[in-house]
Amino acid sequence: MAGEDVTKATSKTRLESGGSSGLAATLRQLPTARAERRARRRLPLALPARITFESGPERETRTVAGLSSNLSSLGAYLISPETLASGQVVFLAFDAPPELCGTPAIKIQCQGEVLRTDRRTDGRQGVAVRFLRARIHKHSSPDGRPRSRRSSLTVMM
Repeated sequence: MAGEDVTKATSKTRLESGGSSGLAATLRQLPTARAERRARRRLPLALPARITFESGPERETRTVAGLSSNLSSLGAYLISPETLASGQVVFLAFDAPPELCGTPAIKIQCQGEVLRTDRRTDGRQGVAVRFLRARIHKHSSPDGRPRSRRSSLTVMM
């Protein structure tokens, strides 16, 4: 029993010091796992998005067609044909089909702030947006007939 303890201690010392096997050195070189920083779960959804923003010295309002790559309750990652800047305020609109939410089609409208951008190899831009406020509209009743009035929910982030 005492002999086993000495063998374990010797093996541990050999690993910690790099020993003849070099296993400790190899382990030190392995990448460490990074902690997930996101506060909410992201859903990988490719939904058409309308991105509205102000552009140029005249602060002209422009709307372009983009595509979501993923969404969460706090933000989205989008693919945009236009260049946007970090800190820029954008307005987004998504139409979520009934198959996605298990309810009648809904329209999601958000005001957000661009957190970061990534230049893609295809010339488009990846855009991370943090939602500042959102409004969700139901378009029709559960049986598919149009509602007499739209119901909506506004969420401040």
